[in-house]
Amino acid sequence: MIVEDRKNSALLFIGNDKGIFFSLDDGKFWNPLRGNMPEVPVKDLLIQPRENDLIAGSYGRGMWITPINVLQQMHPEVLKKDLWLFDIQSKPVKNYAQSAFWGNNRLMGDRHIFTPNEPNGLRLNYYLGKTRQQPVVFKIYNASGKQVAKIKGENAKGLHHVQWDTRNQKPGKYRVLLISGNDTLVKQAQVEPAYVFSVLNYHPKIK
Repeated sequence: MIVEDRKNSALLFIGNDKGIFFSLDDGKFWNPLRGNMPEVPVKDLLIQPRENDLIAGSYGRGMWITPINVLQQMHPEVLKKDLWLFDIQSKPVKNYAQSAFWGNNRLMGDRHIFTPNEPNGLRLNYYLGKTRQQPVVFKIYNASGKQVAKIKGENAKGLHHVQWDTRNQKPGKYRVLLISGNDTLVKQAQVEPAYVFSVLNYHPKIK
Protein backbone atom coordinates (compact mmCIF):
# COMPACT_ATOMS: atom_id res chain seq x y z
CA MET A 1 0.00 0.00 0.00
CA ILE A 2 1.08 3.60 -0.66
CA VAL A 3 0.30 6.50 1.69
CA GLU A 4 0.65 10.18 0.73
CA ASP A 5 1.76 12.57 3.45
CA ARG A 6 -0.83 15.04 4.76
CA LYS A 7 1.48 18.08 4.61
CA ASN A 8 3.90 17.34 1.75
CA SER A 9 2.26 15.71 -1.27
CA ALA A 10 5.65 14.75 -2.74
CA LEU A 11 6.38 12.59 0.34
CA LEU A 12 5.12 9.03 -0.09
CA PHE A 13 5.39 5.89 2.06
CA ILE A 14 5.00 2.30 0.95
CA GLY A 15 4.85 -0.89 2.99
CA ASN A 16 5.79 -4.22 1.43
CA ASP A 17 7.39 -7.56 2.32
CA LYS A 18 10.77 -5.85 2.89
CA GLY A 19 9.58 -3.20 5.37
CA ILE A 20 8.90 0.51 4.73
CA PHE A 21 10.22 2.74 1.95
CA PHE A 22 9.74 6.47 1.41
CA SER A 23 10.01 8.83 -1.54
CA LEU A 24 10.76 12.56 -1.39
CA ASP A 25 10.05 13.17 -5.09
CA ASP A 26 6.53 11.85 -5.66
CA GLY A 27 7.63 8.25 -6.27
CA LYS A 28 10.56 8.75 -8.66
CA PHE A 29 13.10 7.35 -6.18
CA TRP A 30 12.51 5.21 -3.09
CA ASN A 31 14.64 4.97 0.08
CA PRO A 32 14.42 2.33 2.82
CA LEU A 33 13.16 3.63 6.16
CA ARG A 34 15.38 1.85 8.65
CA GLY A 35 16.49 2.99 12.10
CA ASN A 36 15.23 0.23 14.36
CA MET A 37 12.57 -0.91 11.88
CA PRO A 38 13.09 -4.64 11.14
CA GLU A 39 12.87 -6.01 7.61
CA VAL A 40 9.42 -7.59 8.00
CA PRO A 41 6.23 -7.52 5.91
CA VAL A 42 4.24 -4.32 6.51
CA LYS A 43 0.51 -4.69 5.94
CA ASP A 44 -0.85 -1.30 6.97
CA LEU A 45 0.35 2.32 7.23
CA LEU A 46 -1.29 5.33 8.85
CA ILE A 47 -0.20 8.93 9.51
CA GLN A 48 -1.57 9.99 12.89
CA PRO A 49 -2.83 13.59 12.42
CA ARG A 50 -2.38 14.90 15.98
CA GLU A 51 1.07 13.50 16.81
CA ASN A 52 2.25 13.60 13.18
CA ASP A 53 3.69 10.07 13.43
CA LEU A 54 3.87 7.27 10.88
CA ILE A 55 2.33 4.08 12.25
CA ALA A 56 3.09 0.73 10.63
CA GLY A 57 1.35 -2.56 11.28
CA SER A 58 3.57 -5.55 10.49
CA TYR A 59 2.63 -9.15 9.80
CA GLY A 60 2.86 -10.94 13.13
CA ARG A 61 5.42 -8.52 14.64
CA GLY A 62 3.26 -5.79 16.13
CA MET A 63 3.24 -2.03 15.57
CA TRP A 64 6.06 0.45 14.80
CA ILE A 65 5.78 4.24 15.27
CA THR A 66 8.14 7.02 14.18
CA PRO A 67 7.90 10.83 13.83
CA ILE A 68 8.07 12.12 10.25
CA ASN A 69 8.16 15.92 10.67
CA VAL A 70 11.75 16.05 9.34
CA LEU A 71 10.87 14.08 6.20
CA GLN A 72 7.93 16.43 5.64
CA GLN A 73 10.37 19.35 5.49
CA MET A 74 13.00 17.56 3.39
CA HIS A 75 12.50 19.51 0.17
CA PRO A 76 15.15 19.37 -2.61
CA GLU A 77 16.51 22.83 -1.73
CA VAL A 78 17.27 21.66 1.83
CA LEU A 79 19.70 19.02 0.54
CA LYS A 80 21.67 21.76 -1.24
CA LYS A 81 22.35 23.61 2.01
CA ASP A 82 25.58 23.38 3.99
CA LEU A 83 23.66 23.97 7.23
CA TRP A 84 19.92 23.68 7.92
CA LEU A 85 17.76 23.76 11.05
CA PHE A 86 14.32 22.19 10.72
CA ASP A 87 11.12 23.58 12.21
CA ILE A 88 10.74 22.37 15.78
CA GLN A 89 7.68 20.33 16.70
CA SER A 90 6.10 21.60 19.93
CA LYS A 91 5.64 19.14 22.78
CA PRO A 92 4.24 19.30 26.32
CA VAL A 93 6.29 18.41 29.37
CA LYS A 94 5.20 14.88 30.21
CA ASN A 95 4.58 13.70 33.74
CA TYR A 96 5.00 9.93 33.60
CA ALA A 97 5.46 9.52 37.34
CA GLN A 98 1.79 10.15 38.08
CA SER A 99 0.37 8.02 35.30
CA ALA A 100 -2.46 5.88 36.58
CA PHE A 101 -3.42 2.24 36.17
CA TRP A 102 -1.59 1.32 32.97
CA GLY A 103 1.41 2.41 30.87
CA ASN A 104 4.87 1.70 32.17
CA ASN A 105 4.04 1.39 35.86
CA ARG A 106 4.64 -2.36 35.55
CA LEU A 107 1.81 -3.17 37.96
CA MET A 108 1.75 -6.67 36.50
CA GLY A 109 5.44 -7.29 37.08
CA ASP A 110 7.24 -9.25 34.38
CA ARG A 111 3.91 -10.40 32.90
CA HIS A 112 3.27 -6.94 31.45
CA ILE A 113 4.95 -6.03 28.15
CA PHE A 114 6.18 -2.44 28.14
CA THR A 115 8.23 -0.15 25.92
CA PRO A 116 10.48 2.83 26.77
CA ASN A 117 8.79 6.19 27.14
CA GLU A 118 9.40 8.90 24.55
CA PRO A 119 12.23 11.23 25.68
CA ASN A 120 10.96 14.25 27.58
CA GLY A 121 11.65 17.53 25.80
CA LEU A 122 11.99 18.93 22.29
CA ARG A 123 13.91 17.24 19.50
CA LEU A 124 16.09 19.67 17.53
CA ASN A 125 16.80 18.29 14.06
CA TYR A 126 19.43 19.70 11.72
CA TYR A 127 21.20 18.86 8.45
CA LEU A 128 24.83 19.34 7.43
CA GLY A 129 25.60 19.26 3.71
CA LYS A 130 29.27 18.65 4.54
CA THR A 131 31.37 17.96 7.61
CA ARG A 132 31.95 21.17 9.55
CA GLN A 133 35.41 22.09 10.79
CA GLN A 134 33.84 24.24 13.50
CA PRO A 135 31.83 22.89 16.45
CA VAL A 136 28.03 22.78 16.20
CA VAL A 137 26.34 24.32 19.22
CA PHE A 138 22.71 25.02 20.16
CA LYS A 139 21.88 27.97 22.40
CA ILE A 140 18.32 28.34 23.67
CA TYR A 141 16.77 31.52 25.07
CA ASN A 142 13.48 32.14 26.84
CA ALA A 143 11.04 34.98 26.12
CA SER A 144 13.00 37.29 28.46
CA GLY A 145 16.21 36.75 26.49
CA LYS A 146 17.87 34.60 29.14
CA GLN A 147 19.93 31.64 27.93
CA VAL A 148 18.42 28.50 29.45
CA ALA A 149 20.36 25.77 27.66
CA LYS A 150 23.49 25.08 25.63
CA ILE A 151 23.87 21.77 23.78
CA LYS A 152 26.71 20.48 21.63
CA GLY A 153 25.82 18.62 18.41
CA GLU A 154 27.59 16.40 15.88
CA ASN A 155 29.54 18.13 13.10
CA ALA A 156 29.74 15.26 10.56
CA LYS A 157 27.88 15.41 7.25
CA GLY A 158 24.28 14.19 7.35
CA LEU A 159 21.10 14.38 9.44
CA HIS A 160 21.46 14.82 13.19
CA HIS A 161 19.43 15.73 16.24
CA VAL A 162 19.89 16.78 19.85
CA GLN A 163 17.35 16.44 22.64
CA TRP A 164 16.54 19.47 24.78
CA ASP A 165 15.14 18.42 28.16
CA THR A 166 12.36 20.89 28.98
CA ARG A 167 11.19 19.47 32.30
CA ASN A 168 12.53 22.48 34.25
CA GLN A 169 11.29 25.07 31.74
CA LYS A 170 8.09 27.09 31.82
CA PRO A 171 5.52 26.68 29.02
CA GLY A 172 5.85 29.29 26.32
CA LYS A 173 7.94 30.39 23.35
CA TYR A 174 11.70 29.97 23.10
CA ARG A 175 14.34 31.01 20.58
CA VAL A 176 16.71 28.28 19.35
CA LEU A 177 20.04 29.24 17.76
CA LEU A 178 22.14 26.74 15.79
CA ILE A 179 25.71 28.12 15.66
CA SER A 180 28.70 26.81 13.72
CA GLY A 181 31.61 29.16 13.00
CA ASN A 182 30.24 32.33 11.41
CA ASP A 183 26.88 30.69 10.56
CA THR A 184 23.82 31.10 12.78
CA LEU A 185 20.32 29.77 12.14
CA VAL A 186 17.32 30.67 14.30
CA LYS A 187 14.00 28.90 14.90
CA GLN A 188 11.15 29.39 17.32
CA ALA A 189 10.20 26.59 19.72
CA GLN A 190 7.08 26.12 21.82
CA VAL A 191 6.95 24.26 25.13
CA GLU A 192 3.35 23.26 25.81
CA PRO A 193 1.83 23.06 29.31
CA ALA A 194 2.51 19.83 31.15
CA TYR A 195 -0.07 17.10 31.30
CA VAL A 196 -0.27 13.82 33.14
CA PHE A 197 -0.21 10.53 31.25
CA SER A 198 -2.95 8.32 32.62
CA VAL A 199 -5.64 5.96 31.48
CA LEU A 200 -7.99 8.98 31.41
CA ASN A 201 -5.94 10.51 28.56
CA TYR A 202 -6.87 7.59 26.35
CA HIS A 203 -10.36 6.88 27.66
CA PRO A 204 -11.99 10.32 28.24
CA LYS A 205 -15.38 8.76 29.08
CA ILE A 206 -13.96 7.11 32.21
CA LYS A 207 -14.72 9.27 35.25
